[in-house]
Amino acid sequence: MRVAVAALVLFLIGGCASPPKPAPGAGDATQPQLSIEGPTELVVDSYALPSGTGYDAAVAFRVTNPNPSLAALDVPYRVSIGTGATMLFNTDGSDLLSVGAGETRLVVYGNTLGLLASRPEWARVELFTSPALFKSAVLPAQDSWSIANEHLACPGVGVQCTDVVDVTWHGAQPLRSFTLDEAVHRDDAQGPIVAAGMTSVRSMAPGQTVSAEVTLAGFEQPVPNGSPVLPTAPLSSEFSFDASTS
Repeated sequence: MRVAVAALVLFLIGGCASPPKPAPGAGDATQPQLSIEGPTELVVDSYALPSGTGYDAAVAFRVTNPNPSLAALDVPYRVSIGTGATMLFNTDGSDLLSVGAGETRLVVYGNTLGLLASRPEWARVELFTSPALFKSAVLPAQDSWSIANEHLACPGVGVQCTDVVDVTWHGAQPLRSFTLDEAVHRDDAQGPIVAAGMTSVRSMAPGQTVSAEVTLAGFEQPVPNGSPVLPTAPLSSEFSFDASTS
């Protein structure tokens, strides 16, 4: 198992609901804006229900902040999930992400979608970026954390797998909380994503190591609606962090 602290990539597209009002200064075209690069990655689990089959999903994407000196803080984004021409799920655009100056990072939305009536086939992400959201605040760099002792497992009960890891905070200040996003690739970090998920971790002191469990959607379901299993191919996990310091 190889572990990489990095990010994934996507395309910027419009959602169907009305976006949040742009922050003041949104018309300043001289300010570099966040971008989503590459394909949106969608992973799906299926559930057996009395009335048939339900589905859950996670969406992974990469966000780039091209500004070399300003962090992008609390940028709203919307996730849409559908099949064919049918929209199955659409967030209200109130979810937030932050990206440090000059960084690209993985973002995962999922494990909170609830059961979907049809198997989703596509996912789209829209950023509501604005020059007013770029600040001189310093966000912790992605290498301010490290991951060790990874343990991927599919317990055979339920329809989701987990990854238990030790996370060490190398920053100089305490952390109030942070989110840990994870994408699992088949083969190496350039391989296809086969699972994704996220978790929240509270309160870390400088140098502290804590155990974190990430619930993952995806992998393989040999039996429809049954428990997923790990692929036999080599796997490589990719992690990203979003935090505020106290």
